[in-house]
Amino acid sequence: MARGPKKQRLNIFLIKPGVGIDQVVRDDVGPLDRRAIRKGLNFSGIIFTKGTPANPPSWTRFVQQGAEEALGLLFNQSASGLIILTAAGRMFAIAFGFGRHWIEEAQIVRRFGMIVSLNVVHPDRIRSVDREEFDTIQRKTRSQTSISSNIDSFGLNIQRDLVRSVTGQPEDTSFAAHVTGADNLIMSVALTFEQLGDKCAQALGYFSSNRYRDRYAWIDNFNRLADPVKVAELDARLVEEIRTGAPENAYLTPPDTLDTQEHRGFLYPRERKGVELHPDLRMEEWLSAIDDPRAITLEYLRRWKFREFTVSEEIPRQFTVYDAIIYEVTQGTKLYVLSFGEWFEIAQDHVATVNGQVAQIREHSELNMIDARSGETEGEYNRRAAASSNGEFVLLDAKSVAYGGGRSSIEICDLLSLQRVFIHVKAKTKSATLSHLFAQGLNSAQAFRDHSFRQLAIAKCPNSHQALLSGEPRIDEFTVTYAIITHARGNLRDALPFFSKQSLANAAQLLRNMGYQVRLKKIAVI
Repeated sequence: MARGPKKQRLNIFLIKPGVGIDQVVRDDVGPLDRRAIRKGLNFSGIIFTKGTPANPPSWTRFVQQGAEEALGLLFNQSASGLIILTAAGRMFAIAFGFGRHWIEEAQIVRRFGMIVSLNVVHPDRIRSVDREEFDTIQRKTRSQTSISSNIDSFGLNIQRDLVRSVTGQPEDTSFAAHVTGADNLIMSVALTFEQLGDKCAQALGYFSSNRYRDRYAWIDNFNRLADPVKVAELDARLVEEIRTGAPENAYLTPPDTLDTQEHRGFLYPRERKGVELHPDLRMEEWLSAIDDPRAITLEYLRRWKFREFTVSEEIPRQFTVYDAIIYEVTQGTKLYVLSFGEWFEIAQDHVATVNGQVAQIREHSELNMIDARSGETEGEYNRRAAASSNGEFVLLDAKSVAYGGGRSSIEICDLLSLQRVFIHVKAKTKSATLSHLFAQGLNSAQAFRDHSFRQLAIAKCPNSHQALLSGEPRIDEFTVTYAIITHARGNLRDALPFFSKQSLANAAQLLRNMGYQVRLKKIAVI
């Protein structure tokens, strides 16, 4: 019996309409061998290849220092390829090896592979999900199961999570044995080279389908903007805010999940290789390195690139500043978010749901706290609040408890009240700082249920407050209060950015599930 074609691992990217082949390949990857795809097929294109010379591994010199004799000949060598083809009226890039790093990321269609996967994977045959939390701090997590499961098994929060990648088995196994979809589509499929165009066309058909919405309607809580006029208007707003300093609701994050074991650090645009790498991307730090931020344009944001350096890859991964910006802006009754180079409109019913959840968090009106002074730090305020409370508050700010192994530590709270209130204080200067506030309250409350943590916490308290934490206290007698120092007038909830509201709503729900009461406290500035 004749054997069929072997299975191939295809890594497919869909290219934006109107882009030429030479625009797909980055201009800094060096010379590539270039061959036209042979004639007679139902698709056309170019095959790019490159082999790297044999070189000693970067670790050789270090390891040699510990050996009595020479280590011998040790060399690394690799070869990579990239096929750019046109099929079904669209252009695709298919990468092999490090060929994926040759692609100009600004030219790819985002979420192509993820939409294909959601449309083709059987609902009960999902193996892993990557998600991005639309929160005050962008978090990307991967959840995997030991066996194929439905999407409910992955702990998704449908009010917060934007699914970025799905892996599973298609219902139609003739399409592929399994697929992983993010911006790119990775698939394992038995086919010959002649069938490559048809396979790309088939994937494009699945990308054009709205079938996934019947199964996962909440996927589009974040709707991609397609109106070029509105996108241009929002881009102009972003540029104007960046020109005047780091925007209140904008921050930087890599467009893909970092491999923490491989990650070494970043270089900002125009920084030369060899200078100290930045472990994280920070908006204020990047802007401070620019001579005149007022000269920034949208073209600059789309052209300037951050570089990520890893342990094993010589060519740094690159992505534009624009693709790294997370930015939230409200216009009228609508909320828009720029995330990884795409603008999203947050569904109005989702916004209404989150606002309703935050409205249910009561103001802690019976908790008496002094006003803050202009220019006062959080630490200075906390010390003054404790000193003026006539013994009601004990200062626990910066008195962390070593807990959870390793170097982990948890701050109990900033101020502990005799009325069994854990008070967490934060000055609302940046939306990202509020995420730390909500996380601090949540982490402390979770740890407080553990007897060993309470014993450590008692040691941090004076005699006047130790009895509050002793024995087996009832959780429902305790309140977690988030106290926010702000110049804003009116209702505190109206002053919170949407991502902060979403983060607060999620934290409050988890705290209530544990038995705590949750309150908000506005601290005015005089």
